[in-house]
Amino acid sequence: MKTKISFIAQTDYANCLTEWSKSINDHSEIFESRVICFFPHTFHYSLKHDWDLQSCNEEERKKIKDWITDSEHIIIAEEVGLAGLVNLTVAPTLGAQNNYQVYDYEQGTIQHVRKLLGVDLQNLKAKLYNFHSGSLFRRSYSLFNEFNSEYTKIFYGPDLYRLSKKRENDRVMFCTYRSKFSNKEIIEKIEKKFDSKKMVISHTPSNPSNKGTEIILKTVSKVLEQNKLSDKFDFIYATGKTHDEIMKIKDSSHICIGEFSNKILNIGGFGVSSIESASLGNVCLASVYNVTEDAIGKACEGIGRNKLGIVDISNDEQIFEKTLTKILLLDKEKIKNLAFSTFKWYEDYLSPVAVCKKIEYELQS
Repeated sequence: MKTKISFIAQTDYANCLTEWSKSINDHSEIFESRVICFFPHTFHYSLKHDWDLQSCNEEERKKIKDWITDSEHIIIAEEVGLAGLVNLTVAPTLGAQNNYQVYDYEQGTIQHVRKLLGVDLQNLKAKLYNFHSGSLFRRSYSLFNEFNSEYTKIFYGPDLYRLSKKRENDRVMFCTYRSKFSNKEIIEKIEKKFDSKKMVISHTPSNPSNKGTEIILKTVSKVLEQNKLSDKFDFIYATGKTHDEIMKIKDSSHICIGEFSNKILNIGGFGVSSIESASLGNVCLASVYNVTEDAIGKACEGIGRNKLGIVDISNDEQIFEKTLTKILLLDKEKIKNLAFSTFKWYEDYLSPVAVCKKIEYELQS
């Protein structure tokens, strides 16, 4: 019998936990997992949560309660930590420097599970793990700069790692995304799309207000114009599309720009958008200046060690412009080789098999 894992979140932002769970269920011989959320995903991903409490009947809620109670590992996307934070005012919320968000102890994930299911996660036999990722979390935690340490381990997206001072239990987990194609098919796709006359640069933010979109649009247009590259590249910008529509754009792209974090935001890490792009054989650019060697080492521990496969465009517009210019002036063959290298990085460290291996390692060590 396999060991049970529960992933619990109010909603699975970027569908990361859902992808992790599927990686486990598809590839692990020792674990099986389920994803329990309070609400369906906003972006309507084709890969759904196992249970959304909002729409569950009593019979389904009993199954959820039994699954959680039988789990030996519970990974919680918990915004305020086990101890809770009462009336704590933190960093500005998205898009409004003067708009502050207050986290209340009663609004945390653990407290919601207790209210909705009558299950006290802190008194179960399971080991509890905390998970943090996403640009909203990055901003919210930047002021108090520390997470609670009651969990067995704390999993961060790579750019969040720098925010914690108490790092002995911290683990960095690269998110994953599975394309609908096999690795062999992606390699064939890379070869085929680089046979096209023009290459495609794309930027497809889920939220333009926190992805540096204005600077990205300005910089790409400037570099293309100054270097007279309009006959070599097309630039596609798209937002407000369905996830499937965005993935079609990335599938036909050659170079994807995930996000640019200026000195005001100071985020400095890559998101799921870049990983989606890497999974489809694109050269990926993003501001990853805050992803340290130590963070990369922790992310790759148990599956190897490697440098980041994303081109860093820094938090400086001039450096971004120079880096983009350097890439776009390369011969097409060299850009294609860079795309192959990026996909190899995805295959080794971000693919479902790699993520399954990583989670098995973390939960057993």
